Amino acid sequence: MIRTEFFKPDQINLLPREVVSLYHPASPFLKLGAHPVTFEGFEAAITQKTFPDKHRSVLHKVLSAQYAVLPANKAVKASIQALLQPDTFTVTTGHQLCLAGGPLYFVIKIASVIRLAQQLAQQFPGKTFIPVYWAASEDHDFEEINHFFVGAEKFAYSSTHKGAVGRFPAAEALSALEQALAGVPGLQVSSLFADVKKAYAGSGTLSEAVRRMVHKWFGDSGLLCLDADNPELKQLFAPIMEKELNGFAQEKVNETNAVLQTLDAEPQIHAREINLFYLKDESRERIEKQADGNYLAGNMHISSEALFAELQQYPERFSPNVVLRPLYQECILPNIAYVGGPAELRYWLQLPGMFRAAGIPFPVLVARDNFLFLSGKSVQQIEKQGLALPDFWKPLPELKKGFVLKNEKDLLFAAEWKNAVHAEMQKAIAYYGQQGNSSARYIGAAEKKTEKILDRLYQRTMKDLALKHASELKKTERIREEIFPAGVFQERRQSVFENLGMLGDRPFEMLTELCDPMNPGLTCVIYS
Repeated sequence: MIRTEFFKPDQINLLPREVVSLYHPASPFLKLGAHPVTFEGFEAAITQKTFPDKHRSVLHKVLSAQYAVLPANKAVKASIQALLQPDTFTVTTGHQLCLAGGPLYFVIKIASVIRLAQQLAQQFPGKTFIPVYWAASEDHDFEEINHFFVGAEKFAYSSTHKGAVGRFPAAEALSALEQALAGVPGLQVSSLFADVKKAYAGSGTLSEAVRRMVHKWFGDSGLLCLDADNPELKQLFAPIMEKELNGFAQEKVNETNAVLQTLDAEPQIHAREINLFYLKDESRERIEKQADGNYLAGNMHISSEALFAELQQYPERFSPNVVLRPLYQECILPNIAYVGGPAELRYWLQLPGMFRAAGIPFPVLVARDNFLFLSGKSVQQIEKQGLALPDFWKPLPELKKGFVLKNEKDLLFAAEWKNAVHAEMQKAIAYYGQQGNSSARYIGAAEKKTEKILDRLYQRTMKDLALKHASELKKTERIREEIFPAGVFQERRQSVFENLGMLGDRPFEMLTELCDPMNPGLTCVIYS
């Protein structure tokens, strides 16, 4: 049995002001070239989006091949087929290939993008909207994806491979899954864990394993998982990569950064002179232009002529970095919206100028949903203590102090005592000052000493009161640990094997139903 409680951004500090602002048509950040997160904003994005038939054909072909090795699904087949139609658009989210999905917010992002596609389909009849999960298969930060947590336990594995992680063998990950199975008794009966293990055991690469897992969990919604580490898709992007080898993105990003700073928004990412990697075999090396006009990729020196020729012949050897990847996405998808987390959307706001220079329309930026799972017992305890859920976003010492003060209403603050002492001292100065300046100076010094004594007394009193309320404060600490396990917000730490089961036999469908990306905030799921 569950119930939910919703908190708006002004109640709980989860979303930066730039992201919240995008939901208002008068947002100053829209002058960068972004659309408001309104149905009018989506209508404008749909009108602006041009997507060549050739790109649709290539995308259809690539996705058909990637899904050919997976169990057939009518909804997925219909989504792939619909991409050939001019009135079909995508809404996309992206994420790393984290082991077993990694933190819970991975599936929250996917549920958000599915729900957004449903909302747009209702608003714009006659048009089709396909939810897409962009698998970050070309990422090379293996240490960021090789683990997941269950409770306090971390399960990880190592690899001798290097380069794009999507190409790593999936079988290597099975050792971490076996460790988890042996170390967490509940996983033996977890259907979700069985899905994960089957996906990795039945796949050749990490990219395929995550696609199998996502297909099992979300396929019935028509979600498509795209691995863009593909020569035919890269060929569509080759003209922009050629432009980038001469350097164009950095200047445009820096221009937008300057505007952001006038709005008191700090840039999140740094654009390089060339925002491409050279991807071959087990290496992914940054491409750097040399003073003589030639290029360097790792230890490989290559002439300008040879590099441009290689781009035309082998575009799959060129990989966009964090700056250029969004442009690649919008080049090969009929996309009108990107659903992301706070940090993602903040760096996307640095990119509209680059998009204009490339001649590609900028999508609507939508905040993913946020979820917190709390037991009914914890919610009752919060209410009993006279606290509110937003209080738990304060630092722990401040949270505990707040509890003490709520339960010690007659406690006078040190400042109140200081004010009282100061008033009396001023009377004394007025009286004794008539007798000579030295008396007034002495009283002033005595007042400062008294203030220090009062500060020490107040701190000691707070410690005594903390001991008095020690039992209740331990409960406060336990609830905060439930919300921020190991100091990290729950959805960014816990795996799908923990609280997601509270949503019943259809956890992913229920999660999707609870999402509302058009209305940003936090949904607290309270379970009994």
